[in-house]
Amino acid sequence: PNRNDYVDNPPVTRPLPEKLYNVESGWRFRTNRTAGEVNAFYLLYHNQLALNGQLNDVGEYMRINIARSYRYGLELSGAHQLTKVLSLQGNLALSQNRVVSFEEYVDRYDADFNYLGQQAVERTNTPLSFSPSVVAAADITYRQPIGKQKDRTHFETALQTKYVSRRYLDDAGDRQNSLDPFTFADCRIGFQHRTAADY
Repeated sequence: PNRNDYVDNPPVTRPLPEKLYNVESGWRFRTNRTAGEVNAFYLLYHNQLALNGQLNDVGEYMRINIARSYRYGLELSGAHQLTKVLSLQGNLALSQNRVVSFEEYVDRYDADFNYLGQQAVERTNTPLSFSPSVVAAADITYRQPIGKQKDRTHFETALQTKYVSRRYLDDAGDRQNSLDPFTFADCRIGFQHRTAADY
């Protein structure tokens, strides 16, 4: 909790500390031209702090403790040297990120948009906010030594692409309050020259 969680909330709603239990297991391998890593993880949260739409006595949104939430998934990464000058790298993260249950407060209005107060709605098994279930990236790099001092001077260009799946802006799981999946690509061009002092 931060200072605002205490000074902006009445004593009966002041939050408890968060607790996180984390279990991970991984495997790495390497050959002359290939390297990779696999990592599995499980994170269990107790009393995770989150916004639930509820207003405090001065009209500000307050954070509450969510009794139980979790994340689990798999992370993969690897690289392969295709040729002396061409390499391929990539990573992939697959995860399930969920709130087991919590009470959300939703603003209510009548047909003339007059504010009617807040209504409590019970939410179960909803996605954690800002937690995409898929994140993937890959790039292919061309790196060419140039000149007489090939160990010092290189030209490099790379094509990079990334994908991020849907992200929710709150813990309610409402598709209207989410960011659409997106993909983007970058092209990087670079030149590197190392002097004798760099060795």
